[in-house]
Amino acid sequence: MGFFIVSNCDRNILKSYSPFFWDIDINNLDTINHSIFIIERLLNKGNHHTLHWILNTYSSEEIKKLPVIGSTTLA
Repeated sequence: MGFFIVSNCDRNILKSYSPFFWDIDINNLDTINHSIFIIERLLNKGNHHTLHWILNTYSSEEIKKLPVIGSTTLA
C-alpha cells in the first residue's frame, strides 16, 4: 500500500516536462524521492497532460500526502 513503480519511460516523460522545473537541474530530480515536490509543481504549474502523467505515475496514497494550504470555491 502506498508503493508505486516509476519506470525509465516515466523518467523520460518527466524530462519532457522540464519547462515546469525551470529553477532546478531536472537530472537531479528523482521521481520517487521527490514525489511530493513533483506532484505539487505539476498540479500548480502544469496542464491536463501533466495531470494525466501524475495520475498514471503515482498512487492515490502518494498524491494524498500533499499538504493542503487552503481551499477555494468557485462562485
